[in-house]
Amino acid sequence: MLPLLLDIELADSTRHYWATHAGTYPVALGAGPTAAYLPWVLAAGPFRQSKSMRADAGELVVQNLSGNTIGRDVAAALKAKEFEGALCVARSWNVRSAAAEFEFHGYLLNPRADAAEVRFRLRQLFDPNQYDVPDLAVSEHCTWRYKSKQCGSTSSEAACDFTFAACVVRAATERFNGVINPPPQTQFAQPIATRGGGGAGGGGGGGGDDGMERVAPTF
Repeated sequence: MLPLLLDIELADSTRHYWATHAGTYPVALGAGPTAAYLPWVLAAGPFRQSKSMRADAGELVVQNLSGNTIGRDVAAALKAKEFEGALCVARSWNVRSAAAEFEFHGYLLNPRADAAEVRFRLRQLFDPNQYDVPDLAVSEHCTWRYKSKQCGSTSSEAACDFTFAACVVRAATERFNGVINPPPQTQFAQPIATRGGGGAGGGGGGGGDDGMERVAPTF
């Protein structure tokens, strides 16, 4: 059975090197080139992998017996640092060829500890469930299919280039869902600063110039 190596890097750059068999191996994370791996890994897998957008993942089991009855080594590490979301590289290491026959890059989830062992979920780095994407692309062009119910156009035009100008011609501007941007060479007139007009004041209240500067925009 080939040794399974785990290289774990926490958010504060703390690194742990665990394996099924104690030894000094080349590292996948860190400056290296080698590190002493502690024999704390009990089992790993199965690693489920697919060619679809489903996230590949596997299970890791680490012993929680080393140390003393008051402070177990792995439990103490979990208590001292945050392992949720830690970067992890799992490798099946062939000692004779000094190469990895299997390598899985991911991050740790759901650490679950009891008196004897700690379990982790190792999920691949590219996880579509962790990304928020807009329902529609933000663009200067409309995303509705021409003459669909969403578009609403009943124009006799055979095609549409999905710009706002085309939408005006086809009388469906109220359904245009693009972002209207002015042409890059558009020049806008600068506003002219004016003062409010004066007026006659009387009694306790004055109706004259209040001293406030007003801006009259010009287009």
